[in-house]
Amino acid sequence: MRQAEFLQTARILAQTAVTNKNGGSAFDFLHDNGITKVSFYGNSKEMLSAFAMLAAEETLAAGDFISDEGIYFFNAATTQRSKKLDAVTGHDPAVPILILDDAVGNETLDRLRSLTEYIYSAFRILKYSALKNAVFEPIRSVCPDAAIVYMRRCYLNEVQNRSDYERLLLRHKSDDAERIAQMRLRLVYGGNEEYFNSCFKNAQWPSFINDDGVLKAKDTAGKYVTHTNGFRYVADLPAGAERNIFFIGNSVSYGYRVSDKDTIESRLQRILNKRFPKYAVYNVICKEGHSIASLTNIIRGLPLKSGDIVVLITESCECLNWDNYITPYTKTIIRINAASFFDRPHNMGEVFIDQSHMNGKGNQKYANILFEAFKKKNLLGDRKESSKAPEKVTTLSDNSELNEYIESLKPYLKSGISGAVVMNCSPFTLGHRHLIEYAANRVDNLYIFVVEKDNSIFPFADRIDLARKGVSDLSNVYVLPSGMFILSADWIEMHFKEGDIRGDVIDASFDIGVFASYVAPSLNISARFAGEEPLDRAAERYNKDMSVLLPMRGVRFEVIPRTESDGEVISASTVRELLMKQDFEQIARLAPESTLEYLRGLNTKLGAEKPEPAADIEMKVEVKKVNFITALWRRVFKRKG
Repeated sequence: MRQAEFLQTARILAQTAVTNKNGGSAFDFLHDNGITKVSFYGNSKEMLSAFAMLAAEETLAAGDFISDEGIYFFNAATTQRSKKLDAVTGHDPAVPILILDDAVGNETLDRLRSLTEYIYSAFRILKYSALKNAVFEPIRSVCPDAAIVYMRRCYLNEVQNRSDYERLLLRHKSDDAERIAQMRLRLVYGGNEEYFNSCFKNAQWPSFINDDGVLKAKDTAGKYVTHTNGFRYVADLPAGAERNIFFIGNSVSYGYRVSDKDTIESRLQRILNKRFPKYAVYNVICKEGHSIASLTNIIRGLPLKSGDIVVLITESCECLNWDNYITPYTKTIIRINAASFFDRPHNMGEVFIDQSHMNGKGNQKYANILFEAFKKKNLLGDRKESSKAPEKVTTLSDNSELNEYIESLKPYLKSGISGAVVMNCSPFTLGHRHLIEYAANRVDNLYIFVVEKDNSIFPFADRIDLARKGVSDLSNVYVLPSGMFILSADWIEMHFKEGDIRGDVIDASFDIGVFASYVAPSLNISARFAGEEPLDRAAERYNKDMSVLLPMRGVRFEVIPRTESDGEVISASTVRELLMKQDFEQIARLAPESTLEYLRGLNTKLGAEKPEPAADIEMKVEVKKVNFITALWRRVFKRKG
């Protein structure tokens, strides 16, 4: 590898060796293979970096390398290189030589081989250490039985029997090949200039920010490319998936120069939806040159669980042939070299965009290769179907009721950045208003979905009317019914039931999946907001689920602190309690005028009377509660007393 490249990596690994007493330096390969002596071949600066890492190893007592007797240092920078090698005598052939300089010709290699039969490249050792400490070990620490699939990408220069266009690309240097690719793609995407500009002409590697030591791609929302919380949007994610497949890797894994729906991940998801809809695929955006610490933190932050799969896509084929490279992971890893799969003849047409990246058809082939590998190793077929969700909700693409609901939303589609809030509004309060104002100031359009299922003492028609009146002055806010597809009690077991136990048993993954996979795309919603839930365990758990699941599906999630009155959180439940007491003076502090007017009118219609005097004031309040709730329920269901 190049000197500057080696020095940069060496510094990272040296720092990791000092800070991580569990290993992590470039000498892991030597450690794991029982090597205690090594000779170096390289220039002075390269060897200095190697010495620094060696010193770190000795400081931590992590290894027993010796640096005097039996170890030789060959200076690759000297003009007397050949004579220098010839002058070496008495070299122990059992001591390996570590080549720090990649500019080694065949003649030099032959001379080095005459000294020992064991020669290792710095690149090989660095790659071993990086994958072991940044990928394999973190995966095992989070989920010991997660399957690991290691796939090496295909480059155009490896393809046999290339087409005329492929040969044309290879005949030119990168800049000229780029212009040729642009000319061809202008013809291919001539009818969609926006797609061409977004995915090819203006395509750039994502920008990254440092988030507490983790390099994460900056959030971005667009018609063809969306990043949220370090993930790229994957199209057609199923609702209520029980297993995950996480992709980690290079620009091919990311889907450079194609839209969200044409990445390997999206293409694989559509294959899985037909036969294994319990699997959700996620595109983890990684930065080339990630430090070991940063990549380790990314992987440790993934919600890996038993039965999940991690797919690594990389440049190098070297480790595909190393049985000891992945020890002790050999039993749970699949190694794939994709190069030969794109040899011609084939019926895919042109699959290369440039000399190394593929279009949707090429990514479809990658997805097919992976799917067949999963099946061959039985990573998918032995999964049991879940009994949590009804069979009818396994996949919803052909659900007529859902399709009708999505159609009903289309008239409300607006241009710009859109967000959403889901509310019960039972009744609408100043707390709801605060949340809506906050969210509306952060997006161009805000959609308020009022839960349509009647599980409240206030009927849906009244609740949505109160919400509309409460935001009538906000021009970018649209109040819509949730249908039976958002926060539906039919789909979220126990969510609307009382008692602390519900906070432990709620499973919101299906509901969140429906929103992100079907509702959000229909209105181009890229953000969802919710109020902080300090008093409700179930709602708090639901928020936590949204914070994990929504970003993976391309929807940013933000929790907003609740507004307070006299030091107490404003909540609809408090308003309901005050209504039982007919304390409209206190309600006026917590609810807008439109809600107050409605509650006063409702109170008059129900003919509420003052309670008879009673010695026990608590009993008096409880009796009034029962009578008032009974009257409301009779009104809702039009029952006679």
